[in-house]
Amino acid sequence: MSAPRTAVLESAAAVLDCEHTQLTAERRAFERFRTRVTRLETAAPTTAAVASHTAGSPIAVQTHSTPRTGSLESLVNAYRDTVCSVSHYDDVYDEPCHEHLAGELGVELAAAVEHGSQLTPQLKQSMVAAAGHAVTARADLLEAIETEQDALETATQTLATLRAELESLRAQPLARLEFNALRLTRARLVRLRSQCDDLVASRQALIWRRRQLTIADIGVFERYCYGECERTYPVLAALATYGDHLEQTLSRVDGYLTTAR
Repeated sequence: MSAPRTAVLESAAAVLDCEHTQLTAERRAFERFRTRVTRLETAAPTTAAVASHTAGSPIAVQTHSTPRTGSLESLVNAYRDTVCSVSHYDDVYDEPCHEHLAGELGVELAAAVEHGSQLTPQLKQSMVAAAGHAVTARADLLEAIETEQDALETATQTLATLRAELESLRAQPLARLEFNALRLTRARLVRLRSQCDDLVASRQALIWRRRQLTIADIGVFERYCYGECERTYPVLAALATYGDHLEQTLSRVDGYLTTAR
């Protein structure tokens, strides 16, 4: 059974669960889009001979194939049917298909799709590669979120253990304890403070290691995950609250020690 969470950690866990679900759906959608694009026919230009008005001899010019062969309409439909059809699209993005394509796959590709008329081999290759990058970016972020979920659960369980021990110490009749009992209580509080400090240092090291993990230029990982939460750094916030309670208890014990005989 999972350890009980503080409100800030409960909120963080819910956000991670939601983000994991959405990213998984988007990764699969881009995989389907990539597959559909690879199956599309491209428009191969054909060569025809026409008469030259100046020399009267035939010259070679290029004419495009019919719009139905290699039409960009099929590519746009593929994007709309896959990426723009994830269940959370309206809630999270709420933007036209071409705007989303530009944001995900690049403005140059979006412009080529919007202003072009046919799917050339070069455009198809670029689109497949861009979709692959979108898949990889989400796979990397999913891995980071899963690591964060594990770290959050571990922090929750450890913090619950520390809180339980602190509460047991606070529940003592501190004002009536003898000197030796107060001294032992203080030693246990100091040990808890050391454990809390170690957790803070470990968490800060994790944040530092992944500070460059981004997606779509939205910023650091914590801001991406927890930007809409009450606290951007929920584990550190929970540890800070615990540390405050611990220091208050330690101060009380120190006060009683000065008057105990």
